[in-house]
Amino acid sequence: EIWNSPYSNDSFPVYAEEIDAGGDASPSSAMLSEVARSKQITIVGGSIPERFGDRLYNTCCIFGSDGKLKAKHRK
Repeated sequence: EIWNSPYSNDSFPVYAEEIDAGGDASPSSAMLSEVARSKQITIVGGSIPERFGDRLYNTCCIFGSDGKLKAKHRK
């Protein structure tokens, strides 16, 4: 489940990141992207709190062996 934040409703807004498929990667997605690229593996990155506009999501990102964000699922 959530791996970059304490698991509490009070913590999610504090640790939430903006996940971008472009050049400005959040700290967590930048790390997952780099590991996927450097090891040439696909990573299903578990869940992190994502801020999108004024909403928060529990989001799982998938990075391909090229380090690019291939998909994400919000819940």
